[in-house]
Amino acid sequence: MTFSFPCPPKCRAACPPAEVLDALQKDHEWLLQGDVFTPDVIETWLTYKRERELAAVNLRPVPYQF
Repeated sequence: MTFSFPCPPKCRAACPPAEVLDALQKDHEWLLQGDVFTPDVIETWLTYKRERELAAVNLRPVPYQF
């Protein structure tokens, strides 16, 4: 089983959350195996993360901006 991530292993912790969510949306077939998650659950989770968590983070300044 192979997984595709947008960032190399050494910098995964530093990957922008939006890129991680995009990668998960493109490559989530492995989560559907074994009927553990449904496509609806994955889409709902991605939408929640983008609208409730990522949007709130993007509204706040980061130390680099000061």
